[in-house]
This record gives sequence, structure tokens and C-alpha cells, in this order.
Amino acid sequence: MRNLLILMVAGLVVVLSAGALLAGQDYNQKAFIKQVQARHKGERKALKLKQKNLRQYLKSQPIPKATKVQMKHQAARERRDLRQKQKDELQQMKDRQRIVRERQKAYEQGRL
Repeated sequence: MRNLLILMVAGLVVVLSAGALLAGQDYNQKAFIKQVQARHKGERKALKLKQKNLRQYLKSQPIPKATKVQMKHQAARERRDLRQKQKDELQQMKDRQRIVRERQKAYEQGRL
């Protein structure tokens, strides 16, 4: 009887520690997403500043209109590419997290 009680307490401790570990991983993933979003925001601000400087340069120099239009289109392309790259990166990260959660859930169901 005593051995059974000890085994039950040990099992309970293992289950609780595993739950805390999984909760900690979830928190770290959320923090990681926040870090990535902050990095993305910094990249967008840097691109915006770069493009603002380019516009000021174009206004101050006697450059043919065709060249200005070409540079304007290039800036728009860079904005679109950056936005799409960031969106893809965030979606891939969410997909990986979803896979990890599904595997953990399957593992827990198989173990319990």
C-alpha cells in the first residue's frame, strides 16, 4: 500500500512538471513571436527611412522623369517584397508551432 502511494505521488509530480515544462515552452514561443514582430517592425522602419532619403535625393537632383519613375517603382517593389517575406516568415513559424503542439498532444494521448 505504501509503495502504491509513493508511485502515485511520483507519477503526479512527473505529470505536473511536464505540464509546467509545456506551458513554459508555449510562453517562450509567444515571446519569440513578439521578438520577430519587433524585428519586422524595425526592418519596415529602416526601409521607410531609406525610401524617404531616396525621395529627398530625387527632389534635390535634376534627374530625368523616367529615372524617377523607375526608382519609385523599385521602391514599391521593395516594400511589397519585404511585406511578403515577413508575412511568409511569420506564417512558417506559426505552422511549425502548430505541428509541435499537435505532436505533443498526440504524444500525451498515446502516453496517457
